[in-house]
Amino acid sequence: MRYWLGVVSKEYVQRGVLGGFAQICHGKKAPLAKLTSGDRFIYYSPKLTMDRQEPCKCFTAVGLEFTQSKNWGMQLRKGILEISKIDFFIILREIRQNYED
Repeated sequence: MRYWLGVVSKEYVQRGVLGGFAQICHGKKAPLAKLTSGDRFIYYSPKLTMDRQEPCKCFTAVGLEFTQSKNWGMQLRKGILEISKIDFFIILREIRQNYED
């Protein structure tokens, strides 16, 4: 089992949820082909929509393993990022807390 973080606007995440599909990298198939059955996937949304610069920044996760490398933010530009199990569950906990609030 592998753990992934996808970077997509909140608008596109919601479209995928409503349609029952996942999308990243402007709908390109190759990045999603990295995932296999049983993998876990979380979205990070830097913006509300693709067309405007209004920020979303849906979660804040201090001390994640993927933030330990220099220039970690550049990794998010890839559109998909494999993350550790620890990071995945930290993010999941934060998302669940936000929905409960």
